[in-house]
Amino acid sequence: MPIFKSSLEEFEQRSRDLKAQLDSSQQLLAASEKQLSVRPPPEVVIEMFKEGQNYKDLLIDETVSIMKTFSLKESEDDGNEAQSDDGLEKDE
Repeated sequence: MPIFKSSLEEFEQRSRDLKAQLDSSQQLLAASEKQLSVRPPPEVVIEMFKEGQNYKDLLIDETVSIMKTFSLKESEDDGNEAQSDDGLEKDE
């Protein structure tokens, strides 16, 4: 029965290899889906290139906008006055 035992061991090894490959593929797929989820629609990208902007500029603008929004919400929650448009805090 050594033939069956070696075949079983080969099968188990191949099974482990395929599971590892599947896990790797699933991680790659998840990363790809995440990357696709942050990209703007094609129409926006086309318009950006027409205007001479690039994708990184758009991400930076969106990130700054989100940070300002959270900053304003936190300062309102603390009872402080909101920051002015020029980024300087108003005197109390």
